[in-house]
Amino acid sequence: MRRGVRVAGARAGAVVSAQPLRDELRRVFGENGLQQGLFYHHAPALRFELSQGGSYVAMFTQAYDRARAVLDAAFADSGEVTVVLSEFGGGPLLAHLAAFRSLRRCDVDLPRTFEAWTEQVDDEWHAERAFFAFRRPKDALLEFLWGALAADIGIRPRLECRVHLADPERGIVVHPYDDRGMDVVGPNHAVLRELYTRFNPWLLDYDRERMDGYFGGG
Repeated sequence: MRRGVRVAGARAGAVVSAQPLRDELRRVFGENGLQQGLFYHHAPALRFELSQGGSYVAMFTQAYDRARAVLDAAFADSGEVTVVLSEFGGGPLLAHLAAFRSLRRCDVDLPRTFEAWTEQVDDEWHAERAFFAFRRPKDALLEFLWGALAADIGIRPRLECRVHLADPERGIVVHPYDDRGMDVVGPNHAVLRELYTRFNPWLLDYDRERMDGYFGGG
């Protein structure tokens, strides 16, 4: 079940009705394009291991460096990217103040107009997930990357919501789920193969056999 919501936004007057970004994401990436655990909902798909232990600083800096390199390659030919933020729970904007405040701490200002909707993600428990989507130039994504990777490692500032970065025209979605890893999926199999080859040492060994099966690795 899906429904749009009226949103006051980060600035006065930001009201969203139609959801062309949401509709385009669903058309290109399907019903599971914004799932958590994207790797297990798509084929082919890539899952990168971002950090490999050590101190919190070492883990975060390694994760950030790797994620930034993969992100730059994934969106190499992109102009703008659709940013989708999400968290569990429905309701009005006030119900998501913690997430919006965390954006500000990461130096992210929501645009004057953005899309918002909710989806029911658990029929038994009637759990909902709220989504907020807007466009950003590809060179303005590092704050989102930082905030997502910092979420579970004790680094500040950090985001208190999930982040998906998508270019429907290029056919790629990137989901940095925390400092440990990042998923890349989409119908652009040429880009996925390029990332598989270029960053092969960073692929998560636990799922390597599956990825080798997609792209013919030995």
